[in-house]
Amino acid sequence: SWPTQNEYTYNKSAQKVELEGEIDDKLEVVYANNEKTDAGNYSAEATITLKAEYAANYEIEGTVPAFAWSIKKAKIDVSKYSWAEPYEFLFDGEEHVMELVFADPKLNVVYGGTFKATAEGKYTASVTLTLKDEYANNYEIVGSVSDKAWEIKVNPEDLITEFDKLNDEDGELLVEVTGTDGIHKDNKIKIVETPVDIKDYDLSDVFDKGEKGKEGIAYEIYFEKDGVKNKVNDTFTIRMRIPQELVGKYKLAVLHIHDDGNVENIEYTRDGDYVVFTTTSFSIFSIVEVVKAPSWIIYVLLGLLFIALIILLIFAIKDRKDKEDKCKDAYFIKLATVDENVKNYYYKEKKVVDKYAPKVEEVITENVEIFKVNGKKVAEFKVENAKLIVTVGKTEIEVTDFISAKKAKDALKETFDAIDFSKVKEPKKEEPKKDKKSKGKAKEKDQEAKVEEKPVEEKAEEPKAEEKAKEEKVEEPKAESNATDDAKPAEEKPQEEKAEEKPQEEKAEEPKAQEPKAKPAKKSNTKSAREEAAAKKATEKVEKEVEKEEALEENADGTKGPKVKITKKIKKRRK
Repeated sequence: SWPTQNEYTYNKSAQKVELEGEIDDKLEVVYANNEKTDAGNYSAEATITLKAEYAANYEIEGTVPAFAWSIKKAKIDVSKYSWAEPYEFLFDGEEHVMELVFADPKLNVVYGGTFKATAEGKYTASVTLTLKDEYANNYEIVGSVSDKAWEIKVNPEDLITEFDKLNDEDGELLVEVTGTDGIHKDNKIKIVETPVDIKDYDLSDVFDKGEKGKEGIAYEIYFEKDGVKNKVNDTFTIRMRIPQELVGKYKLAVLHIHDDGNVENIEYTRDGDYVVFTTTSFSIFSIVEVVKAPSWIIYVLLGLLFIALIILLIFAIKDRKDKEDKCKDAYFIKLATVDENVKNYYYKEKKVVDKYAPKVEEVITENVEIFKVNGKKVAEFKVENAKLIVTVGKTEIEVTDFISAKKAKDALKETFDAIDFSKVKEPKKEEPKKDKKSKGKAKEKDQEAKVEEKPVEEKAEEPKAEEKAKEEKVEEPKAESNATDDAKPAEEKPQEEKAEEKPQEEKAEEPKAQEPKAKPAKKSNTKSAREEAAAKKATEKVEKEVEKEEALEENADGTKGPKVKITKKIKKRRK
């Protein structure tokens, strides 16, 4: 049978396994994979055969099974290795190196951490041990070598704990740094005020929920040696003045912004107008005000404000559209082509004139808006080649910007203020254009009014009334003809002149009216009554339209409605 031990350890020598017990002398044993030197897993085999002289008379029954066995790697325990002393050195300007006392030649030794240094300070050395390739199959490393803290100390005479301070222009202290154990005197401190936007950093773990930092002041602090930034080892106390604008604030914070971008909220004490704190490393330090972050209510209010602004914008657009809608006739269409700012200047200058609107006559043509007082032109607005030109007296001003607009406005105000409007009569309002039927009936009413003015004469002289009725019949077609002629100017001959001429015509025709014709006179009177009723009804309708237009004209200052020009005069006569 095979031996009971099946595991062996590498020892640089060959190791083998064989069958145990007495082997019959008639037999021969042949082994395979039963002897090895290197570490590994193996399977030994034993083949048993009869010797030649016994083969004719004997036979073998059964076989010997294979045997699994192994050679394990030898172990190298590195935990027994130690660092070479000393672990402390005095600064002498020379490089000092930390090494292991002994290392197996089968190992690769790689030092890490700070295992060598020249400057004063506290350091930590580390080491990594690996097997060389030629030994990797038969050996394995167990244990480890601990890191070693070591130090280069400065001669006490060369140590300093106080450094240059940063003062303002008046000599007042801004920043002061002091050491505890001290660093070499060759190190020079640098303190630089630097702008920092704390919004660029992740402050979620720095402040409490609902708080945020508000910009204050920041300083970058570091040490240099031979013009190069140098890391020093000590515990430092920093005294930093609070900016004047933050002195009375309820809550402050001191932030240490590390070179890797991490932000640390440092505990501090307050000493008057200064904050005092300690640190073992340097970079940027900032004093900030801690404020409450806006709540959802603020965002809601901002949203409402935004909506209100949108509404105002909509109304502004609508107001602008309303103003543009006024530019429907030729003049205002041309006015709409000028620059938007100039258009606004126009409305402001127009307000100066509108103050005196009741006593200022306004005449608008295709290109010009003329303002008259007592029939005399005082000012004029003209649109020409998309430009607005204001003429006051003999002065012509082209309105292009604020200065020219103000000049025009001042000239208008000065001119109109100089007019004594207590002596100015309101301009006569022109009649609005009436339809043909209304014109005819209005003329008929004037003719019938003439008849009503002399009732006694009609009773006494019926033939004369009959002749008058005939004349009215003759004049009616003429009145209707005049009503249909829209091309006639609005300034028609006043009805009073016709009324004055009529009596003369009647007197001139008195001889013809001597023959008595009672029945036709009665018929004329009846027809005149019907015509009078119809004319009265038409006149009342026209009067209502006039009153409506006059009511709108009273608002010509722009406070209630647009200005309506009355282009015709209507003489109302009622008994």
